[in-house]
Amino acid sequence: MRFKLTLTVDRRAFGNFLPLNYQYELSAFVYRTIERANATYSEWLHENGFKLDAKQFRLFCFSNFQFGMDDFL
Repeated sequence: MRFKLTLTVDRRAFGNFLPLNYQYELSAFVYRTIERANATYSEWLHENGFKLDAKQFRLFCFSNFQFGMDDFL
């Protein structure tokens, strides 16, 4: 499943900087959103994830944000 997010930055609060570790915050946002809809499912996702053989994977992965040149003007 894919989601396309359109985000805006409050430049008065944060300036023009995006934290290097933004994927953690994005993942936390996804988990909080799911938790609001179904707390039991959210806990199960966080604790179990997806198991294949002896490995455990989290269900979310994120590509790097991609910016167009208009975003810097």
